[in-house]
Order: sequence, then C-alpha cells, then structure tokens
Amino acid sequence: MEKLLLEIAEGMKRMGERFDQLEERFDRLEAKVDRQEEHFDRLEAKVDRQEERFDRLEAKVDELKVVLHSQHIANINSDNLVLSEIRDMKEKIRYVNRRVADVELDMIGKHAKDPN
Repeated sequence: MEKLLLEIAEGMKRMGERFDQLEERFDRLEAKVDRQEEHFDRLEAKVDRQEERFDRLEAKVDELKVVLHSQHIANINSDNLVLSEIRDMKEKIRYVNRRVADVELDMIGKHAKDPN
C-alpha cells in the first residue's frame, strides 16, 4: 500500500510539475497575445490617423474643385469679354479702312480731273 501511495504521490508531483510547465507556457502565450494586442492597437491608431488625413485631403480637394470651377467660369467670362472687344475693334478697323479707301479714291479722282 505504501508503494501505491508513493506512486500516487510521485504521479501527483509529476502532474504538478506538468501543470507548472503548462501554466508558464500559458503565461508566455498570454504575454505574446498582450504584445500582439498592443501592436494591433498601434496599427489601428495609425489607420485612424491615415483616415483623418484622407478626410482632410478630400475636403481640400473639394474646396479646390469649387475654386477651380469659379476660376474657370471667370476665365470664360473674361475670354468672352476679350472676344467681344476684339470683334468691336475689327469693325472699327474695317470702318477706318473703308474711310481711308474712300479718301484715297476721292484723292485719285480729284487728281485725275485736275492734273496740276
């Protein structure tokens, strides 16, 4: 009976040692999981910061689109005004050219009638 008790005690001791080993291993795994969670938290924070940056960037792009559109409209209006002024100037030049031609014809006609 003593031998059986010794074997049981020895078995209990080995089980205790095995349990201690498993507990140490579990603690190491738990520490690794904690480190991984910390790493994931840092990554999540980085992703959040990137999302915020992209949101700000999108807002700036939208603002630039609005400004660019208004500048484009202003440029079109300016171009139309310049074209209108050019057309008016062309008409005035044609008028002046006709007047000069009329005067030249009158001078040629008068010169032909009066050679002196």
